[in-house]
Amino acid sequence: MNWRILLILIPFLLVGAIGINSCESGFDPEYSFYRIPVDSIQVPSSLEAGQPFEIRFYGVVGTDGCHQFSRFQTVSNPDKIGVEVMGRRTAGDGIACADVMVYLEGRALEFTVDQPGTYILEIRQPEGDPIRKTIRVKES
Repeated sequence: MNWRILLILIPFLLVGAIGINSCESGFDPEYSFYRIPVDSIQVPSSLEAGQPFEIRFYGVVGTDGCHQFSRFQTVSNPDKIGVEVMGRRTAGDGIACADVMVYLEGRALEFTVDQPGTYILEIRQPEGDPIRKTIRVKES
């Protein structure tokens, strides 16, 4: 092979390889966030101040595999603990969602109340009234 052809061909091959590797796949999933409806909760009705406890949540996250639990959002006031259970749905072109129901299945939120007293635990729903439960926190 002629050395001149090889010297001209090598830069073109390098530029082509760099161009191919820098292309994006075009797959950019989009996410939407939503409040998950909670069917029920489990929480101790009495506990000690300063001791962590768990709140367990039950409900349907979504009707296909593109739905998943995302996070808990909490707001504490002097006598109220507010919780929102947030989900995330994956969407976009070319997204295939598994045909499966997704549940909270007792997903736990660990929480600590530092001061003794009576608190209202309020689980906010996407629609309708929140779930409310009274929690009594004793001196440790």
